[in-house]
Amino acid sequence: MNCSNKFKLTAVALMVGTAMNANAALYQVLEVDPQINGNSVDTETARTSYGVAIQQGDVPYALGCFDEGAKSGCKPVNSPESEHFKLALETRVTPISTGQEVDGVSYREEVPFALDSGFYYVQEYDDFERYCFNERRYSTCESWASVHWTPWNNEAFNRDFTSNALAYVEGNTTNTIDSAAYTNKYNNVINSLTAEGKPVGNQSVISTTDPTVLETRNTVVAPGTSPNFDTSDAVPKLIESRAWKTNGTFTVGSVSRFANNDNGDHSTSKAAIWDSTGSAFELNWPSGQAQEDERLAQGSMRDLVVKGSTVYGVGYNTYDSDNNYMNATVFVGTLAKEGSVVDSTWVNKEVDGAQQRISGDTVHTNSRLTDVNANFVAIGEAKRSGAYLMPTGSAPNRLFVVDDVTKSSVSAFYPTSGIFFSGAGGQMGGINSYNEIVGQLDAEKTREEEGKPRRKRGFIYPYAQGGT
Repeated sequence: MNCSNKFKLTAVALMVGTAMNANAALYQVLEVDPQINGNSVDTETARTSYGVAIQQGDVPYALGCFDEGAKSGCKPVNSPESEHFKLALETRVTPISTGQEVDGVSYREEVPFALDSGFYYVQEYDDFERYCFNERRYSTCESWASVHWTPWNNEAFNRDFTSNALAYVEGNTTNTIDSAAYTNKYNNVINSLTAEGKPVGNQSVISTTDPTVLETRNTVVAPGTSPNFDTSDAVPKLIESRAWKTNGTFTVGSVSRFANNDNGDHSTSKAAIWDSTGSAFELNWPSGQAQEDERLAQGSMRDLVVKGSTVYGVGYNTYDSDNNYMNATVFVGTLAKEGSVVDSTWVNKEVDGAQQRISGDTVHTNSRLTDVNANFVAIGEAKRSGAYLMPTGSAPNRLFVVDDVTKSSVSAFYPTSGIFFSGAGGQMGGINSYNEIVGQLDAEKTREEEGKPRRKRGFIYPYAQGGT
């Protein structure tokens, strides 16, 4: 049984949230306080830390981590007695803000705030404040902007390359760090861990000959052969690459290439997949336009599941040649040869009900699928536009489920009962093979418009596929 229902916390924060209401019937809460040189990560690095991923794998018990046989500790199948499901964690200089890490501009996302494909909001401090006023609508946007602007100002304008984000993987025994699992560079993120506990993510790299030069803000970190992206003069220069998930045969992520607009030199991005030989495939944008009205086309593949010679990837892509909308997408690939992306063919399936523009109104600023499981259930997020507030007075990151990515057409289901009240926002954390979804969700219904950010809590949601 997949053991994704076992939550692990660092001493400071939960993997998928900053607060949790415990429910012993669904999960156990285990505090994890990893040590470096005998001191906690927080003490050793003088930073805030939190979990970001759990080792993939199954446990040899009918009831998973809640079986009587698991009392001595929940361990992966065929693992040595000392091993357990490892946690990946990250640190930041600044404490978590409104339930999220403080990067300035995210190291994970292809564009600022996951929505700014025109790169309008990153030129100066006032842009951060304007983003907050437009898309979060808090009365506290001045203080919000100050917190988030600081690391971006240090990096982009002061050229201060002091690390903001460090990443670690637990060792084979609780509260230890496996120093060989991850080599930190400038800034570092881990998006997932494999069944062997190997990290998948990306990191920033500073020149070894000139510490004032940033070679790349993001390059792939993943086990296996590095992807052989096209670096010829026939395509724009490769600027960044990211990895999100691997199944051992295929790894998925994105590749960003140089582009500019009236806001300066930035990048487009495409969803990407590569195989164990390093052969890589970049998926085209349905819009067919690299740039439209300053909006630079973007795409990303975040997870995948394979059925025979068909690959189902999930993420987002760019649609509508007149607007370059970023919409949640199921990527369907047909392999010409087993285990290889060479000569594969791909089609895009847009998720109905999660598009930026619906019934003539641009109700969302972006949407994306984040994960898919072995049952072909996918989960995702759609950011409500600040110009189209929910009745509860917020512009939330709405959470949704796609029941079956193999269907000819796919649509978004937004849970609205129980903890998923109408207008609730949050982040998806993951889904296991038992359709148990974890993530972060608003813990209160207070109006965020001209108010303050809502408190957050972690959640686990057993999804009934097909309504059964």
